Amino acid sequence: MPHPLPGHPFRRFGQVIPVGSEGAGLTLFIDRRLGGEIGWFGRLDAAPEAVSGLLDRARTELRARGVRRMIGPVDGTIWHANRIQTAGPRTPRLAVEPAYPEALVRPLVDAGLRPVRSFVCYRYPTFALDAEAAEGAAARAHRAGYRVRALRPDDLAVEMEHLRVLANDAFVDSLGFVPLSRAEFLDLYRPLSQLVDPAMVALAEDPAGEPCGFLLAFPDPTEVVAAARGPLGWLRAPLALRRSRGVIYKTLAVHPDHQGQGLAKAMSAPVLTAAAARAAGRGALFLGYFDEGNEPSIRAAHALLDVGEPEIRRYALLGMDL
Repeated sequence: MPHPLPGHPFRRFGQVIPVGSEGAGLTLFIDRRLGGEIGWFGRLDAAPEAVSGLLDRARTELRARGVRRMIGPVDGTIWHANRIQTAGPRTPRLAVEPAYPEALVRPLVDAGLRPVRSFVCYRYPTFALDAEAAEGAAARAHRAGYRVRALRPDDLAVEMEHLRVLANDAFVDSLGFVPLSRAEFLDLYRPLSQLVDPAMVALAEDPAGEPCGFLLAFPDPTEVVAAARGPLGWLRAPLALRRSRGVIYKTLAVHPDHQGQGLAKAMSAPVLTAAAARAAGRGALFLGYFDEGNEPSIRAAHALLDVGEPEIRRYALLGMDL
């Protein structure tokens, strides 16, 4: 995990401080929009025995700048790659999972870092949709005047702006939240547009026709990445994407003014219907990442599924006061 290049998007709104060197280093990120209160550490690339010394140097750098808390691993801000896996199976690896190796967990904890947020993911090797529950969720939202529709790929720029605004509104209380500008949002999510199946992206509209929630899911690109390796791999990638049976249930957001209306379930109904059709009984479903304290979202994600026990994977952000 090399240090950020000079053009790293974070440099537009924060301070980037390399510590150590490539192969034995990490990067600190101080977001000016948070008032300098939090120093994120991330892009950690070091042998376990080198972690303690790097963190000592990181603390010194942050204290000298008046930062009061260090949290990580976060590769930029909370919108970027973050978290470390603390429990559960590590294979098969999925495209959205943290890449930090298991060997780094113990050195981080031994250095005094403790979980400040814990997250849980669920992976079902196979899954099925509870059609009756899905119909009930859709009917409830419709009776309340809401409408759920699929992504409009011919109007992608407008649709992505809807998603950006809703994400900013829905996650405002999240740890380390900073609003995403349009440029920052496109930096993060434009690559996903190549993976999107419009039927697996749902937008909820309120009785006035204004977007008030979205659910983003997409085919698991693991097979696509494998197919794209080697000469002319880019020719095989689109076919691999169409054949992908795995599904990643990535982001669920409902505007605070419209929470409690059953919109999470209503949006899940068409998305999981499309996902089940794609999987055809042979695909895996990955639900995550849920903050372990967010019981409503966890219940909503599982409410429409008729499956056995999932594999459970746990993750955390680690931090300490300086």
